[in-house]
Amino acid sequence: MAANPDLFRIALKLATGAGKTTVIAMLMVWQALNAARSPSSTNFVKGFLIVAPGITIRDRLRVFKPSEPDNYHSS
Repeated sequence: MAANPDLFRIALKLATGAGKTTVIAMLMVWQALNAARSPSSTNFVKGFLIVAPGITIRDRLRVFKPSEPDNYHSS
């Protein structure tokens, strides 16, 4: 935190199958909707960075892409 005290960080430790991807998706949706609703507010972000290890995890994260057929945005 000393390197960038203004950077807000969230860490999750959940068991396999506990819904980590869904939790991340819902946090992103909540932030994005609030940012759209209050565009002048600095409390909500407009961009996201997800760092995922390996190709398998990267492929699972395709549900976040609106262009993918089985995305979380249209569910």
